Amino acid sequence: MTDLNYSFNDNGEAVGTSVSFNGNEGASFINGTINLNSEDLTAKQSFTDLPMSEIANIARTKFADFTAMAGD
Repeated sequence: MTDLNYSFNDNGEAVGTSVSFNGNEGASFINGTINLNSEDLTAKQSFTDLPMSEIANIARTKFADFTAMAGD
């Protein structure tokens, strides 16, 4: 994860995030940004309560699923 930005509603509650990744292996390189919203969380989770590491894990999974679909 290289960047994490929160989106807030008018009440100051975190309602979404934008998570950026980049990396390389040899000559291959990938980068991208995944947006998360409340639909990406379980009913018991909120962006305010989740540690950055858990947000990164959720975003990493969504990023992997998204890139896998791109090959279909």
